[in-house]
Amino acid sequence: MQRFFREVMEEWGLPERIRVDNGNPWGRSRGLPPAMALWWMGFGIDVVWIPPNKPQRNGVVERSQGVLQQWSEPKKWKDIETGQERLEWAIKMQREKYRGEDGRTRLERLPELTANARKYCAAEEEKRWSLSEVHKRLATGQWTRKVGKNGQITLYNRAYSVGRRYARQEVWVNWDAQKRIWVVKDERGKVIREIAPKCFDAKAIRSMKVSYVKPSRRKGHNFNADEGA
Repeated sequence: MQRFFREVMEEWGLPERIRVDNGNPWGRSRGLPPAMALWWMGFGIDVVWIPPNKPQRNGVVERSQGVLQQWSEPKKWKDIETGQERLEWAIKMQREKYRGEDGRTRLERLPELTANARKYCAAEEEKRWSLSEVHKRLATGQWTRKVGKNGQITLYNRAYSVGRRYARQEVWVNWDAQKRIWVVKDERGKVIREIAPKCFDAKAIRSMKVSYVKPSRRKGHNFNADEGA
């Protein structure tokens, strides 16, 4: 999926904003932005989540996908190559051939899409990507956690202790962009713990490995925990 987005961004440039639903791989499990969203944030992209179970809040995209499916006719695909050809044809028709009520195509209506000043090159991603942008966007959020009976909470599937005295209580978590730590507060807003995150540097985020992946007992299989747990 990450490779796909790199290809799209190389062709069209970096978007200023991406609106997504709550499904995998960009859905917010228990609130925290997942690995994909963190990676986007590093480019200065604002990620907007629509309310759960409200596809109409992203109606233009939903409608566009429906039309694309109708035009490309997946049931008639003989193989993946045929499918790719049909998709490319349908996309070209939607973007460059089909004319709306004003007599213009989408590309004619939005010519700036072909001249995006926010250029992206995968080979230079490390220079373009900013960890500070991730911290800045995380600092605007707040998340709740229920402390386990052992006095721990989980952030990105990693356990952190906040103290047994808070067992089974609800706490609030914020990100401190200056100190680059998680700040945990009780119901009165009092800071009860400051947590230095594990595996939360630029390398981990860019490779989308911020979540702890529990090894599976089955050979060759891993539990996929790539979400904001």
